[in-house]
Amino acid sequence: MRMSESTATESRKHPGGRRKGSTNTRDAILHAAVKLFAESGYEGASLRAITNAAGVDVALVRHFFGDKQGLFEEAILKQGYDNLKLLMDADYQGSPARRVLEAYFAMWENEETSLTTRALFRTALESEENRNKLVEVIGNLMNNSLHKLASSKGITEWPEDDVTIRTQLIASQLLGIGVTRYVLKLKPIADMPSAQLINQLEPVLNTYVRRELDIPNPQD
Repeated sequence: MRMSESTATESRKHPGGRRKGSTNTRDAILHAAVKLFAESGYEGASLRAITNAAGVDVALVRHFFGDKQGLFEEAILKQGYDNLKLLMDADYQGSPARRVLEAYFAMWENEETSLTTRALFRTALESEENRNKLVEVIGNLMNNSLHKLASSKGITEWPEDDVTIRTQLIASQLLGIGVTRYVLKLKPIADMPSAQLINQLEPVLNTYVRRELDIPNPQD
């Protein structure tokens, strides 16, 4: 039986049953990239392994993302930023520090965001460039949150250097607890309930903003 003209054309376009260059293909590449970056880090996750897992040709990575770094930035940095922003915009109760902490722990522990978060931190440990990008992702969100909080308190002028210092102090706390609990998995912190850790960390983070913004310390 002869193959139909349309089937033959499709076979020539996509040898080996590879996916077409559609939105679904792009999503499949991103999904595979997140999983492999989380499991193997940036250096360990080759483009060949990612495209094999997605069932696509390597050429489609160039088509959609340019190169491996472009894929990493789209799959991990952008998605990580969007996930954390979405969680931080959620309606949490309590002090500003508690809202940040609850969003941060949710980012690690929610099924939809945990892989991206793990990939963010794993790759940050591999290179200074990726580490700086992770700090930038978290720092930008902290910076925006502090400015929004200041605006809600009627504070229209806040020295940028001071905001930057406070942002970096908050980011250092978040980065440290993330690596200790979820990457290195050091006990007993790795085994503690997140609510207990939030209670321990909340007064510390609140000290970085409470003076100018008149934020009460829960332990006062």
